[in-house]
Amino acid sequence: MAYARTIIEQPEVSAILDSEIKAFPRLKELFDGLKWRLSRQPEAGYAVSGTSPPVFVVRSQLWPGFPGRLILEYRSTENEVTIIKAKLERPPDDPKKAAKAVDRVIEETKGTGPSDDPNVAAKEAVKRLTEDN
Repeated sequence: MAYARTIIEQPEVSAILDSEIKAFPRLKELFDGLKWRLSRQPEAGYAVSGTSPPVFVVRSQLWPGFPGRLILEYRSTENEVTIIKAKLERPPDDPKKAAKAVDRVIEETKGTGPSDDPNVAAKEAVKRLTEDN
C-alpha cells in the first residue's frame, strides 16, 4: 500500500469548493477521490514548467451528472500535498465555442507553443486553459 501524505487545503480552495458543493453535492465525492489519489501518488498530475518549487495540475474526468471537470493546482513534499488552487471547469454551452477550445488545445500541443516538445506544449496548454477561465 502506498504511503499517504497529509493533504492541506488553502482557505481559498475550501471556499471555492464549499460554494460549488452547495450546488452539486456529489462534487465532494469527486474532490475526496482526487485528494485520496494525490495523497498516495502526487506525481499523478502534470508539472507546470518554470515553477519553483514545482507546481502540479490534475484534472478530473468529465462525468455524467457533474457540472464540469475539477482542476486542482498543488505542490507536494515527501509528507504533504498542499492544494493551492481549485477550479470547476465548465464545458461551453455553445458547441462552436467548445470546438474552438478543443482546436486551440490541439494546436498548442503540436509544438507550436513555447516548446517543440509535445509533452511540454501539452502541459503548457493545460496551464493556459486553467488560467483562461
